[in-house]
Amino acid sequence: MALAAPLLPASVARAGLVVDTLIINLADPRQNRRDMTLSNDGPETLYVDIAVEEIMVGAQGSIEARSASPDELGFLVTPNRLILAPGQRRPVRLVVMKRSDEIERIYRLTMQPMVGDVLPGAPAPAGSTSASLKVMVGY
Repeated sequence: MALAAPLLPASVARAGLVVDTLIINLADPRQNRRDMTLSNDGPETLYVDIAVEEIMVGAQGSIEARSASPDELGFLVTPNRLILAPGQRRPVRLVVMKRSDEIERIYRLTMQPMVGDVLPGAPAPAGSTSASLKVMVGY
């Protein structure tokens, strides 16, 4: 059985959504904005929603996430929703609106693909019902 495994064809998982930068450091007070690029290398149109959370570390090392408006967080992401056609690239701007000299602030961006249109494969025969299922995997 050990010899059969290398002979099986390998399946390639394609995410579709590609982010050019995973960690952005805006510690320099002269730099209050930065751009990152999202691109779609998959065959389907992607509808992306970007959510921002501030990560706070408590006294005993507990970690909490706080979601709020950009004014309350002091951090803006624009656009926070976008559509990416196959092969398309779009910039996303990150802006620090309020700086705090006392503490280091950490933000987490969650880029979540939203479900687009579900296209049926073939029409259902007369007198029967059909269902379509679109599976999205996030990691």
